[in-house]
Amino acid sequence: MKKQSKAFFFILLAVILLVGVGQYQLSRQGSITFPFINKERTFKLDGNSKQSTPSVVSNQVTVSIDFGKGKKAEEKVEAKTVYEALKKLTELKGLQLEAKQYKYGLLVERIGNSSNSADSAWIYWVNGKAGQIASDRYQVAPQDKIEWKYEKISQ
Repeated sequence: MKKQSKAFFFILLAVILLVGVGQYQLSRQGSITFPFINKERTFKLDGNSKQSTPSVVSNQVTVSIDFGKGKKAEEKVEAKTVYEALKKLTELKGLQLEAKQYKYGLLVERIGNSSNSADSAWIYWVNGKAGQIASDRYQVAPQDKIEWKYEKISQ
């Protein structure tokens, strides 16, 4: 019975330690990132053997900027986050990009000639859903469709 008690104690201690590390990461970063979760893997069979070898599929996403009044920019880029995709698109199109760092992540304040104001702001969407966290913390998946829209703020 003592061996079972010791085993139980060590398992409980390991679980508590893992939870503590997770809480520490959350308090430091606001989120925990598991980079291996967002990587899609494919397996190709080699013609000479029956072993499969994993290869990482590219993390290519489509990103667009909608300035309103029919003016848009769009490209496919390699990116890990929504913000990285936007940054690559603005660099490709020669557009000015301004963002401000806050405790919970970056806030895009200006793209091109359009800046956030009391009336309008830059909002991003991924696969038709509005973002709920800072764009530099949103990890994208291959084939995601990211849209940045300069939208009126309802008051």
